[in-house]
Amino acid sequence: MHRATLHTSVYACVALLLAALAVVVGSTPARAHASVASTAPADRQVLGTPPTRVSLTFTEPVSLGLTRVGVIAPDGDTVATGRPEHPGGRAEKVAVRLRTLSAKGTYTIVWHTVSADSHPVQGTFSFSVGRPTDGSSPASAGTEDGAVTAAVALHDAARWVSFVGFAVLVGTAFFVAACWPAGFRRRPVHGLVWTGWSALMAATVLSLLLYGPYAAGTSLFSALDGSLIAATLGSRMGLMLVLRAVLLALVAAGLVLAPRRVTADSPAPGDRAERASGAGPSSGPGRHGRRRNTVAVLGVGCALALTWSLAGHSAAGPLAALAVPADAVHLVAMAVWTGGLVVLGTVLLRSRDAPDTPVLEPTVTRFSRVAGICVVLLLTTGLFQAWRQLGSAQALPGTLYGRVLLAKLCLVAVLVGLGAGGRAWVRRHYGPAPLVAQGRRRPGRPGPDGGQIRRFKRLVTAETLIAAVLLAVSTVLANTDPATAGGGTSAHRQDRRPAAGAAPAGPRTAVPFSRAVAFDSEGRSGKGVVAVVVSPAARGVNEVHLAVFDTRGRPRDVPEVRAEFSLRKPSVGPIRVPLTYAEPGHHISSAFSLPLPGRWELALTVRTSDIDQDVVRIPVDIR
Repeated sequence: MHRATLHTSVYACVALLLAALAVVVGSTPARAHASVASTAPADRQVLGTPPTRVSLTFTEPVSLGLTRVGVIAPDGDTVATGRPEHPGGRAEKVAVRLRTLSAKGTYTIVWHTVSADSHPVQGTFSFSVGRPTDGSSPASAGTEDGAVTAAVALHDAARWVSFVGFAVLVGTAFFVAACWPAGFRRRPVHGLVWTGWSALMAATVLSLLLYGPYAAGTSLFSALDGSLIAATLGSRMGLMLVLRAVLLALVAAGLVLAPRRVTADSPAPGDRAERASGAGPSSGPGRHGRRRNTVAVLGVGCALALTWSLAGHSAAGPLAALAVPADAVHLVAMAVWTGGLVVLGTVLLRSRDAPDTPVLEPTVTRFSRVAGICVVLLLTTGLFQAWRQLGSAQALPGTLYGRVLLAKLCLVAVLVGLGAGGRAWVRRHYGPAPLVAQGRRRPGRPGPDGGQIRRFKRLVTAETLIAAVLLAVSTVLANTDPATAGGGTSAHRQDRRPAAGAAPAGPRTAVPFSRAVAFDSEGRSGKGVVAVVVSPAARGVNEVHLAVFDTRGRPRDVPEVRAEFSLRKPSVGPIRVPLTYAEPGHHISSAFSLPLPGRWELALTVRTSDIDQDVVRIPVDIR
């Protein structure tokens, strides 16, 4: 009865997963990120009469629930608007109704929405009624940056905890099912399984609460807002999070109802050795039972992995039908390898049976083979995803996504090196005996002594720690925009040329802003000076010049220079400055629009090598 209940849980997981696949696959294919195709009124358009509504047309359908459209009046106050709606039922178009705009001047629209890969995107545009507004300081309004930043940080932390919990849960279950059947009865193994399950379930619930503030760009205090939770549940990410929680509930039912003792008529040779060591007559299933349990664990692991894959980078863009299963295989291989290391290092190698060769030899030998297969799968699927998301080799060092990917590749190389050391240890102590004269083999090798096992344990511990750091870098990569989407930040400014007949906003007699600051990326030749000029430093269209110099004052070309403007109150940005290379060390943006007056922060990122960069922040007063 218990075994039937366990397999019923597996079948229920598969049924739920197929239902989710039908929903996602049946949806309209999307690009990697939503962007604005047009707006009404047009950007920087001057109107004679106030509009009654504002509309935005995106390049892909967007969900209304997590879409926010705010209107800032010329004096900096927030204008009351209606709820976002799809006019005419068009899912790619969003409109909000406006109350009567009595004030003359420039109005700024700040919008947030969510792309097909569940990443938030945002932007701004402006229009004027009567005439553009002269420079004046806006009133204090908007969201506190600290609360928004806290929501983003907690969301990212919850994602990392979910990866760790998934690895511990699936990796432990697979290790016991495929490599160490006798471990099924060990209490520490049960503790690891439930620890992984609890961490994954807690992170899933926390992500469900935090995704709304994260995607809508609102305060952490809005996490319990009923309308925001309902909007999250209606999004693709919300659907996947709920599905993950249901799958975990079924897994918990299977763990509770599964038998504590599994017997079989014909145990595998490795299991006989474990019995001979004193593990007991019912220490593990036979070969057939072990294979069945292994398949069940992999099935549940793939089902859980798809709840990430169907709501991430792999679900958007080209070749999504191939990218989704590849990403799921990548996650499961990661979990089997890293989770198995946790069991090996914290349970088996610390148990009283560790020095016993009949127990350690079959387990470590099996896991060594499994780890080798996982490495091949990780490299194959990882290279495919990197090719798909980067688009070109130049994007590897030239974009934030590419640089985070480089860091991940470096950690993978270290992890593979440590794994190779572990496999060499296994071959040295448990490999086949060499042939001698006349085709005969020498007697079997003696097992490792306590000191050798302690050295192996230190190697496994180092692998586990590197794997934990690798999961953190993978979390950053999952939250970074792909290079094919202009990766760099998850908040995109949709820069467009002004509409025909549009007038520039702001006085043209304003004094240009100029500043030169030193930077130090701490790498080789990492020091220098970056100079910036913003003209006329007024609301509306500005010309931005960036010049990079070495320590001797000579123009210097660097691999990348990036500029972003942010305004704290009201909360606007970051707005990416589209820079064009003009001459050595000199970059220009000739038509960059700043929609509001006030004290903006200009963040200048200067990258001097593939891994060395410095960010300098400059306050810029816009009149």
